[in-house]
Amino acid sequence: MPRAYALAGNFLPGDRQSGETETLDKRDIVRDCNEIYRLISYSLGFSTETMSLTQTRKQELMTEYQAHETDTGSADLQVAFLTERITQLTGHLKANPKDHASRRGLLKMIGRRKRLLSFINAREPERYQALIKRLGIRR
Repeated sequence: MPRAYALAGNFLPGDRQSGETETLDKRDIVRDCNEIYRLISYSLGFSTETMSLTQTRKQELMTEYQAHETDTGSADLQVAFLTERITQLTGHLKANPKDHASRRGLLKMIGRRKRLLSFINAREPERYQALIKRLGIRR
């Protein structure tokens, strides 16, 4: 929990009884201000997340969609990455409808995913059906 009391010049609730004050250095204040900003942004509905995939989410997708242990770039994996980014970007564009640069990027990603899916469908239609069912992208 941020130390909003200390930032406002007051004592922390537990410190009032003992009479001790807490000294804050610059890093503590910056961290607390960032935490307060994040909480206010979250409560107002603003997203503070990045539009790119985090490393942990990439690892989760890789373990879920890898064809084999050392697979880092198969078409299935690329489609899974693109689908995740498309989902994130769609949410961003709902909140920011005038962001035309991101909309163009979204359309390019959708086109790339479509080409990869048609490649998979031409080679192995069963794998294509299984992939779109796992991703939940076709109705």
